[in-house]
Amino acid sequence: MNYENMTRRRVLCFGDSNTYGYDPARDGRYGDDERYPMVLQDLLGDGWSVIEEGLPGRTAVFDDPITEGMNGLRVITPILMSHAPLDTVTIMLGTNDCKMRFGASAKNIASGMETLVRMAISTPVWAATPKVLLISPPPMTP
Repeated sequence: MNYENMTRRRVLCFGDSNTYGYDPARDGRYGDDERYPMVLQDLLGDGWSVIEEGLPGRTAVFDDPITEGMNGLRVITPILMSHAPLDTVTIMLGTNDCKMRFGASAKNIASGMETLVRMAISTPVWAATPKVLLISPPPMTP
């Protein structure tokens, strides 16, 4: 598809509960002024459109035997296509891949993230050169 002449640049934020803005204190969702995709929208301004695609429990590449539909690799293509054209995609996944039930090593998780990025880059939704930014949550401290 030809996506030239788009006036607003588009960023898709694809991730898990961190992208969703899950608030454990209320078992709900943080407000627009607190969720990082909406903070990003405010920082970028009117020339940009930031799209939230966060889902608590989403993994990069693993099917969850407890909750169906959490595998990011299985859903990234239709999600990207439904929001085309895109200028940038941020991916903040991998935390849920650390769950014991998946038995994944750090190397397995990194390989899964690489597969996810390759899938995003190869999906024909880009307004120009594909730009994918991997985001890692900050280290946890006591």
